[in-house]
Amino acid sequence: MPVTRRKVVLSGLAVGGGLIVAAALRPSQDIPRAEARLGREDARMLTTWLRIGHDDSLLVVVPHCEMGQGVFTALPMLAAEELGADFSRVSVMHAPAAPEFVSGQVLLTFLEQGSGYRPGHLARRPLRAASRRASRLFDVMFTGASTTVRNGWVTFREAGAAARTLLIAEAAARWQVPEEECDSHDGRIWHAASERSLRFGELVEGAAARPVPARPPLRDPAEFRLIGRSLPRLDIPDKTSGRAVFGVDVRPPGLKHAALATAAYPDAQLVDFDAQAARQLPGVQAVVALEDAVAVVADSWWEARRAAEALTVSFRRPDGAADDTAAAEQRIRDALDTGRRSRRLRRGDAPAALADAARRLEAEYVVPHLAHACMEPMNATAWVHDGRCELWVPTQAPLRARSEAARVAGLRARDVEVHTTLLGGGFGRRAEIDVVSQAVAIAREVPYPVQLLWDRSQDLQRGFYRPLVICRMQGGVDEGGRPVAWTQLFNADHQSVDLMPYAVPNVLAQRVRVDDALPWGWWRSVDHSQHAFFTESMIDELAALGGQDPVALRRALLPADSRLQGVLERVAEASSWGSTLPPGRGRGVAISACFGSYIAQVAEVSINPDGRLRVHRIDCALDCGQVVNPDTVRAQVEGGILFGLSAALREEITLRGGAVVQGNFDGYPLLGLAESPEIHIHLVASRESPGGVGEPPTPPVAPAVTNALYAASGRRVRRLPLSAADLA
Repeated sequence: MPVTRRKVVLSGLAVGGGLIVAAALRPSQDIPRAEARLGREDARMLTTWLRIGHDDSLLVVVPHCEMGQGVFTALPMLAAEELGADFSRVSVMHAPAAPEFVSGQVLLTFLEQGSGYRPGHLARRPLRAASRRASRLFDVMFTGASTTVRNGWVTFREAGAAARTLLIAEAAARWQVPEEECDSHDGRIWHAASERSLRFGELVEGAAARPVPARPPLRDPAEFRLIGRSLPRLDIPDKTSGRAVFGVDVRPPGLKHAALATAAYPDAQLVDFDAQAARQLPGVQAVVALEDAVAVVADSWWEARRAAEALTVSFRRPDGAADDTAAAEQRIRDALDTGRRSRRLRRGDAPAALADAARRLEAEYVVPHLAHACMEPMNATAWVHDGRCELWVPTQAPLRARSEAARVAGLRARDVEVHTTLLGGGFGRRAEIDVVSQAVAIAREVPYPVQLLWDRSQDLQRGFYRPLVICRMQGGVDEGGRPVAWTQLFNADHQSVDLMPYAVPNVLAQRVRVDDALPWGWWRSVDHSQHAFFTESMIDELAALGGQDPVALRRALLPADSRLQGVLERVAEASSWGSTLPPGRGRGVAISACFGSYIAQVAEVSINPDGRLRVHRIDCALDCGQVVNPDTVRAQVEGGILFGLSAALREEITLRGGAVVQGNFDGYPLLGLAESPEIHIHLVASRESPGGVGEPPTPPVAPAVTNALYAASGRRVRRLPLSAADLA
């Protein structure tokens, strides 16, 4: 498939009038397909394109899902900034799930680790084109890894800039003035010298017929009117009024509801079932056997749930499954003792330096399996009819969902239409498509649309989990208390983090692959959530071993001009690091660099004589580059901190008899409002391209709290959650 190396800007007239602009590196074959799609008002070109109506309205079509992170506002802000639009006239819609709407930039974020590449870098256009081709091949239309604003920083701005250039050209021609004398703002093209202006809607017809720019100029950040302001989010009015449509709100005509009878462990296989009692209950329409469950279809979900509970079902556990959490941990420890090690990082001669160190320590850290625990349980609505399949699903991966629906229904992918709804929480869980497979398999057997909804126990017991990881660490300091040696050995099948931000001269990091006891899945901040705990706890232990102040030691081991150094300085000042606290209280610090952002946190905690821990305050300094919407950034940081704090204090998935023990929030308790600390966010001003925001706040929380606990009490906790530790 030939790919042009220049940016192609598509323009044309939509049904009802208006200028359609799409900007991206695109295969030439996409142009006619994109233009054909432009005739439908509800299915616009995706990768940063927009529609300007004759009434001056601006519709921005977004390829990323909205799950509370505010992208339905941030990305339109980027396009509207360059266009010079009146933001009160802006609306947003989710892009259709189709290959034409793949940006390709999500894949580029994986190049950030160690390559120096940044998705917002304008000079990497050939790489962006190649990535887009790969994304189409592998159905990478994905929201996650804190990539959305990073990806849109160039592409959505380019779409707005292209539209602005066309409108200015049309206005300048009408006025017979140089284009350089014209500009746009507040939804109009202005000629300052003559004080004339024209509305966007008056210009769209002529602008659509003009030749498009090969590379429209972007505005200087000094000219920004929208970017950097806390504008109201576009999705909030519908959410507060109840008009917003999540997956559980979908109601196509003739809808029936499905509930499942399942085992309490993942990867179970259905052996046999008896549906006689279930079929006799009111409202039951059908019983469908799946590979790993039995589905009951009924007029309402409660009727389906009641009938599913009446089924007699037997399942087979997968071969090699761990019987309980202790067995799962022992499997890991055996592998750490004897398994094949692969080197992840080597600097100097760590074993020799460790042997020569003035003082040494050994530590083993353990982090448990964790669930995503989204407020909206897993669900999908499917309708297989007339050689087609319609799918309504809250998903982070619409194209992957489309391909899976096609496979299960026995259809071509182009015969599947995916309606991506709002997501009631994602955190990586909704990147999986297991619920899509089940919903389509059920819908294939009945002549009406079916909504499959898992109950809370299924949501917790049949998930894709953050893995159980054990990390063995050794460290040594010289006579002056400075770290000279560092080793770590851990289990991981999926690991892509920068393990060592500090200038320790001798480092050896190794990993061992071990089959996890539970299915692995992306979890908010992924491996950073574990390795920040290991690294930031160990550096704190080395500070204590060498008689060093934790902030001072980190400062000494970081490059003086690094962005990590900047956030560390900011948070130390904001938290009054070093000032005296009452007895029983302490402060702890932790830093992290991930997803293109740099973050430092200080937690202040207390512990009373009976071992009750209280987190009073968390200060957080964040350098995420250029901030698009400060209010949304602060909300994301607060949410990420609370997400990480809840996990650190009490969350844990355990096994007993091969089954997941936790079946509801009584056994998997989340942090409550009364337990939430004061959170103070300190944004570091930057003109760098945007970094991620949703995931970076989570990793430093646990080590900041456990380091603060040590400062308050002298107790070192190396195993999470803290609720499992004896702090009395």
